Amino acid sequence: MYIADVLEVVDEEIGDVFVMALLNIAYLPSIINPLIVVETGKKNKREIKSNTWKVPKLCLNTCLYLLIHTFKHLKGSKCGDKLLKLLASCLFVQNSVLP
Repeated sequence: MYIADVLEVVDEEIGDVFVMALLNIAYLPSIINPLIVVETGKKNKREIKSNTWKVPKLCLNTCLYLLIHTFKHLKGSKCGDKLLKLLASCLFVQNSVLP
C-alpha cells in the first residue's frame, strides 16, 4: 500500500495531520535536509565539540530517488498535492523553514 492510497481513504482533516507528521518526521530531517545542507567532509575540533557537524542520514542519490517516487505517486490527490506543495516550497523557496 502506498502513502497515496492511505491519503485517499482517510478524511481530509486526518490526512492533513498525517501529511504534517510525515513531513516533519520523515521528509524534512531525512530527505530534504541532506539535499539543502551540504557539508564538507573535513571537521575541525570546534565543530566536533559543539556537535554542529552532522552527517546526512541518507545519501544524495537516495534522497533524490525517494523524492522522485513521492512526486510520481502522490500527484492528483488532495492531501498528496498538499504534501507535494510543501516539499516543493522547502526545496525551491529561499529561506524556507526547516526543523
